[in-house]
Amino acid sequence: MRQITATVASQTIVAANREKYDLVRDGVQVTFRRNDDGERVRERLRIFDFEAPENNHFLCVRELWVRGDLYRRRADIVGFVNGLPLLFVECKNIHKNLKAAYEQNFADYRDTIPHLFHHNALVMFGVRSGSE
Repeated sequence: MRQITATVASQTIVAANREKYDLVRDGVQVTFRRNDDGERVRERLRIFDFEAPENNHFLCVRELWVRGDLYRRRADIVGFVNGLPLLFVECKNIHKNLKAAYEQNFADYRDTIPHLFHHNALVMFGVRSGSE
């Protein structure tokens, strides 16, 4: 758990994301004692089951409040796989500018809640109709 969630304060979001990607892709090294003989064994533990995706847990949360060091922000949609936030979606009303969503909202999220993007695989910006 520590390997997949720990970050270095001086690390950029891109560097943290790359490091976490490697762990997600390759798995994390764990050490444990076997029950039968008590021998210490070191193996890789997979975070995701790529061969049988149905074994993973998928969850999307709408209007998720995320606490940063100083501020809280409400993300429109965050998608999780096995508890890791891999999808971030910023939705704007049809009369709003998507470029502003990127330049203002996304930049603010990266500054105030950067840990949301450490495991992130996909960022989307979309327009929603006024009927929602």
